[in-house]
Amino acid sequence: MVVEILQITSPAVATDIHKLQMEAYTREARLIEYPDIPPLRETIQEIKGFPGIVYGIYGEHHQKLLGVIFIERFEDGNEHAATIVKLIVDGKYSRKGIGRALVKYVQTKYNTLYVSTSKRNAPAIRLYENAGFIIQSQKVIDKQLTLCMFKWENFF
Repeated sequence: MVVEILQITSPAVATDIHKLQMEAYTREARLIEYPDIPPLRETIQEIKGFPGIVYGIYGEHHQKLLGVIFIERFEDGNEHAATIVKLIVDGKYSRKGIGRALVKYVQTKYNTLYVSTSKRNAPAIRLYENAGFIIQSQKVIDKQLTLCMFKWENFF
């Protein structure tokens, strides 16, 4: 699997991401029983304006976008750090290593990574824990949604 930086200002790329995002977050909303996930309200223009970096994996012959990861970089003391804002995988390719490959790739680029996900999103929690992330805290958004806040550090 080849991970590449996506040119999100391209209308075709932004449209592909938006379609993938709507499908994935609709599935997640059902899984966590919380229909008001903010990415479901995001427009193509907002995707095109994302201030960070978006990496992606395409299928054979660059025909289909299989997964993307949105990263916002920042300096955390002397460390090069980033937040995983969104990790999205095509449902037909779930549990095929796409999400894991994207996370592993960004782990080679940063010393510290942060991410949050719903306490009810067992597949995402499992993915992050298997990649070495540790839960730092939990944040109650409302009575239906609690987020787990994770941190990963490169100790090498």
